[in-house]
Amino acid sequence: MRMQFLRQFSVRGRLVLAFAVMLLLLLGIAVSAAVCGAGIHEKSQTLINIRLAGVRDSLLMAESATRMRTRDFRVAITPLPQLPTAIERLSKSKAEFEQFRKSYEDSIADEHERGLYEQAMKDWADYVRVSDEGVAIAQTGDMARTQAWVSSNGLKSFDRLAASLKALAAYNDKMAQSDGRDVDQLYQRSMWTSGVLLVCAVGLAVLLAWAITSSIVTPLSEAVALAARVSSGDLAVEVRSEGRDDVTQLQDALGEMVARLRTVVSEVRHGVESVSTASAQIAVGNADLSQRTEEQASNLQQTAASMEQLTSIVAQNANAAAQANDLVTRAAAVAQEGGKVVGQVVDTMNDITDSSRKIHDIIGVIDGIAFQTNILALNAAVEAARAGEQGRGFAVVAGEVRSLAQRSAEAAKEIKRLIGHSVDKVELGAGLVNQAGKTMEDIMAEVRRVEQLMADISLASQEQSTGIAQVGQAVSQLDQVTQQNAALVEEAAAAADSMKHQASRLAQVVSVFRVEATA
Repeated sequence: MRMQFLRQFSVRGRLVLAFAVMLLLLLGIAVSAAVCGAGIHEKSQTLINIRLAGVRDSLLMAESATRMRTRDFRVAITPLPQLPTAIERLSKSKAEFEQFRKSYEDSIADEHERGLYEQAMKDWADYVRVSDEGVAIAQTGDMARTQAWVSSNGLKSFDRLAASLKALAAYNDKMAQSDGRDVDQLYQRSMWTSGVLLVCAVGLAVLLAWAITSSIVTPLSEAVALAARVSSGDLAVEVRSEGRDDVTQLQDALGEMVARLRTVVSEVRHGVESVSTASAQIAVGNADLSQRTEEQASNLQQTAASMEQLTSIVAQNANAAAQANDLVTRAAAVAQEGGKVVGQVVDTMNDITDSSRKIHDIIGVIDGIAFQTNILALNAAVEAARAGEQGRGFAVVAGEVRSLAQRSAEAAKEIKRLIGHSVDKVELGAGLVNQAGKTMEDIMAEVRRVEQLMADISLASQEQSTGIAQVGQAVSQLDQVTQQNAALVEEAAAAADSMKHQASRLAQVVSVFRVEATA
């Protein structure tokens, strides 16, 4: 409870409070010592200036009275001629007594002492009167009477004076001893009070030191233990702080730091898990994309090879059409010699016409395929520019190109078959023309049409050859781009794998921190 009360103050406030209490205790001790010292000083001054001075003056008065008594006897035994000297000495003794009396009168402390003093002064006055009477008798020259006076009346008066002075000295000695005892009691009381205050001061100082040290060291030890747990990776600690002092502010700051660290580590851990999962998915996706890209590159290579074959076949078709045109021209020249089998030639040429129409249709299909192939090649070029993350679209375009290439191959085969069939028919027609020379004039117009058609076929075959060559070039470029994409995909796969390893390493580093309390 005491430490909780102290923790409402700052460390500076607690230290100021402790020093203030100690200063107050020291001030109390000093005031007590000053008061006791003042009392001792007062009693000592009373003892020295009054009691001891009274004892001294009373003893001096007794001594002076004794000396005066002695000089009284000397006056009584001194012859008349030397009597003035003895009287002068006696007067000096009286003066000394008066001096000591006046000094003593200034140091009277109480009424009882004043009563004793007044009694002594009465006895002194009586003794002075008796002494003066003895001096008067001595001045008459009657030494015997003087001696008798001094021995009888003087002795009685001196005894009363001596008794009064003795009582006065005894009273001063008694009061001096009483004051001495008072001084000793004051000294003992001062020492006891100072000792008690000192013990209280030391006890309170120890208590304050323990309380203040505990109120500072205990939370600081808790803060150090908290920092040690945090440094070991334990972020599941809970900071409990009480009070409003500096150490509490330190604990609150440590608690806020731990909470923020816990949040950061949790977010980093979740981020690492997400990055690890994403990198694993990216690695798998890149591996799959790399495989598909390699397959696409292989397909494009096959497509390029097929396009080269198709280009060769179309070139051969163009050559064949040119040769067919030459044959038709020759057939027209020879037709004049044939005339017997004109009907068969007509039928044969009709078949040739039909086959030619089919060839025309097929060539139209090939031309359409070439056009679409060109468009797809352009699309493939666009997709190749974005091949980094859009590889799937490129796969679709490559598949379409592959499909068109297959259709082109089938059309080329059909053209070859029809051309072969047409050649057979033309040979048959040539034989018939040899037999039917007379009927050749009727079919000359048809032969000219066939010649024109073959010229068109030859021209179309050349154009198709040019278009297919362009498609082949585009496919070759697509193949290069695909290979570059494959290399980029491999690099991306390597980067994803490296990122996965780094994420794993980061996860291991972050796993040192514990952000949740154990059950």
